[in-house]
Amino acid sequence: MEARISGTTKLFGLIGSPVSHSASPAMQNYGFQACGVDGAYLAFDIKEEEVPEFVKSMRLLNIQGCNVTMPNKTAAAQNMDELSPAAELIGAVNTIVNRDGKLYGHITDGEGFVANLKDHGIGVEGKDIVIFGAGGAATAIQVQCALDGAKSITIFNPRDPFFERAQKMVEKIKAKVPECQVELYDLDAKDTMREKIDAADILVNGTLLGMKPKEDTTVISDTTMFHEGLVVADVVYNPEETRFLREAKEHGCITVPGKGMLLWQGVASFKLFTGKDMPVDEVKESFQSVCLLVGIKGQTKEMIKRDINLVLENFKYATINVFINNTTDVKRDEELVQWFTDNFKYLEDYQYIEVLYNNTDFGVGD
Repeated sequence: MEARISGTTKLFGLIGSPVSHSASPAMQNYGFQACGVDGAYLAFDIKEEEVPEFVKSMRLLNIQGCNVTMPNKTAAAQNMDELSPAAELIGAVNTIVNRDGKLYGHITDGEGFVANLKDHGIGVEGKDIVIFGAGGAATAIQVQCALDGAKSITIFNPRDPFFERAQKMVEKIKAKVPECQVELYDLDAKDTMREKIDAADILVNGTLLGMKPKEDTTVISDTTMFHEGLVVADVVYNPEETRFLREAKEHGCITVPGKGMLLWQGVASFKLFTGKDMPVDEVKESFQSVCLLVGIKGQTKEMIKRDINLVLENFKYATINVFINNTTDVKRDEELVQWFTDNFKYLEDYQYIEVLYNNTDFGVGD
């Protein structure tokens, strides 16, 4: 690193809390070196209330760009000079670009999903899309698909406090992209669900259902809803083939796993920072990551120990999400969470393992 730092080196970074175990610095710096960019990417532990001051520092220090992770995405959006269409609709950013002191906020989560589909030879323009969920990941997908020319988007989510928020987002999307038909239904509206899936080109699970250690769960219990030729995509990437995808494949569907979505988010940010294309194939080989979910009722201490041993033995990078109750039937086990916290605190000292205790960015609702 020292050999390539000079008086002209541009500074980039990641802000959030915690960030010390993020794989983003390694991936972005790898991209800089591979593409001949005179830049350095660092991680800054910034609390939500510190975001306005950090934004001022970006201008003062001429920091060229930043990625934004939890819990700072909304606060960052509120402090931008200009927002991309997707970021404006969602009210959150995960990428900031500094152009001559003017800060532009972007959200590449949905772009990562669309790019992952494209990497599998599938486009969203003119397509009828059904999406399960209204959390952070699902909402970003809904917005980006609408902006990229989807013909229709149908959302299914439980009728809970988050349903009202989803209704507001539907109205925002319809106002911004009037040519896209957007509808929201209760997750229990099975007859409507079957009708919409029958007519759909692409079906998406935007929830955490199916993620380890609850890999036996799925958002669709009636597999007769799958039909041959339907593209079925998942945002869950551990396991790589979820029950949702496996059962869809058994019914003749084309399946797209969620693993590539995170990679393509980073690729999109890199392009915004540098104007260059990250060497994706090299990055795929060099940066293998896995995500675990712990603290769920029905999960055992032995299961957690086994999965963490597998991570330590087989993966360079890992994110461990401590489960937070949401609107699904999956529930948090407080005793198990406390046991995990007491027995695996040492993981916080691992350079490439990120333990998230309050991650609300992934799942049904918030």
